[in-house]
Amino acid sequence: MLLNNDAEADPRWLEALVAVLDRRPEVGSVASKMVTARDPAILDSAGAAMGLFAYDMGRGRPDGPPFDAAREVLCACAGAAAYRRELFDAIGDFDEAFFAWFEDVELGIRAQLAGFGCWYEPAAKVRHHAHASAGQLSIPKAVYMVRNALLLFFQTMPLRRLVPWGPVMLAWPFLDPLFSGWPYRATLRGWLQFWPLVPHVVRARRRTYRGRRIPVSRLTGLLQDPSPDFGRALRLLVARLRGAKPGRDS
Repeated sequence: MLLNNDAEADPRWLEALVAVLDRRPEVGSVASKMVTARDPAILDSAGAAMGLFAYDMGRGRPDGPPFDAAREVLCACAGAAAYRRELFDAIGDFDEAFFAWFEDVELGIRAQLAGFGCWYEPAAKVRHHAHASAGQLSIPKAVYMVRNALLLFFQTMPLRRLVPWGPVMLAWPFLDPLFSGWPYRATLRGWLQFWPLVPHVVRARRRTYRGRRIPVSRLTGLLQDPSPDFGRALRLLVARLRGAKPGRDS
């Protein structure tokens, strides 16, 4: 079980997670329903997803019926999740090259390819004090977010997504400050720090796909359409040009 130091679990959180693992032998990990501690009616995560970028499903949206249904998801937010021991025995631990941010998505995709599914369980609920641990690290966080987004994409994505979208991902750090408000020095540092890790990306990617036990098409079916990422970016840019201050989770 993993639980962030800025998250508070409901009394039956552990019981709900274990119950899923008991009744679903095909599942290797379980995602919790995470709500914001400041306003528990607002979601923080209902499992993680990925188009071109990884993100927490439901973040910032009102909690309600769409997030009350248990279902299969790509992977769990490791801020509040359960994992089978067999999963780590089979695929190894979290990739330390990430240090922080997106390491849970990389592990989740690696697990999916090895045949370990992930299940979202809304009865397993926690309250998350968002940014309580890293809220003061805005520049280092931006560097890691950019670097690790590139790591995640090139290390895990199937070739049918990597080849056409790879150039877009490599250009994105130079455009992201227009959308996010992050300083160029941070996104450029993240981009530059990615390149020395390319040999690691190649080795890790080879290990992941060599150990694959499911068709690549099944992983592709769990990924989100990358096109909406452009729509979100455009809305952020318009808001910024109008003088608004868009957030990273818009």
